[in-house]
Amino acid sequence: MLARVLVKVDPNVIKHDSQTEIQHPVYAPLQEQWEGFIQQLTNQKVRQFTVKTADDRLASIWSLNMKTPKQSFYKLETTIEKLMEQQGNSYHSLQEKLIAKEQKLASQPFYAF
Repeated sequence: MLARVLVKVDPNVIKHDSQTEIQHPVYAPLQEQWEGFIQQLTNQKVRQFTVKTADDRLASIWSLNMKTPKQSFYKLETTIEKLMEQQGNSYHSLQEKLIAKEQKLASQPFYAF
């Protein structure tokens, strides 16, 4: 579960302070803390991410909205072909290998657990 990797729960978090001197505070249950963070992750906006920084803090970041490319698929394909030729590879042989692998995977049975 991603929440367990990103956040640590604190057993000392107080949910309600004591109302009298003889009463103990009510501590927040650990499951409630997990659920709160899971809900925070689940309810993120589109293109919003929660990441853990190098110093173990959490940061909420947003990705940029990408514009629709102006280049046609044909131009993209020819560019890929030229780059692969420069590297000494054949675009069509690679494409055939990918199609064959995809067909092999599609023919295998899969099981849902």
